[in-house]
Amino acid sequence: MSCRILVYGHGDKSKDGFPREEDIQAYIGGGVFRDEDGRYRYSQRKRADVIVLTREGSAYGHFVIDSEEEPTAADRKAYPPVKKVYIVHKAVRYACPVPMSDLGITRYQFGKYITEGEFQRILKLAGEVKEFRAP
Repeated sequence: MSCRILVYGHGDKSKDGFPREEDIQAYIGGGVFRDEDGRYRYSQRKRADVIVLTREGSAYGHFVIDSEEEPTAADRKAYPPVKKVYIVHKAVRYACPVPMSDLGITRYQFGKYITEGEFQRILKLAGEVKEFRAP
């Protein structure tokens, strides 16, 4: 079975999104575990094994997904647009944000599947990576 690698765009600069670049970096860098108990809430219902997180056109890292769940009342309170909750196994933050358009990856605002080859190109351009797991 091939790996389902999904790119999700985060253009939302509101308090529910990532207003600053530092916010998405902190979220990937352990915040998803510390603040969200490993629950990544999103407004799409696509299946994924790996989710690449982008903000304003650049990839900042990815999540390796353990499982997917339907949102609970607590999830809806935390993020009202939630349609699916991904349980994160591992978060990986990139040293260098990767401009997706440089790789020809576009139109992912509502989620887009990419190939394992495209994912490997992202990782190559990301430079060093740092992994985070639940405490």
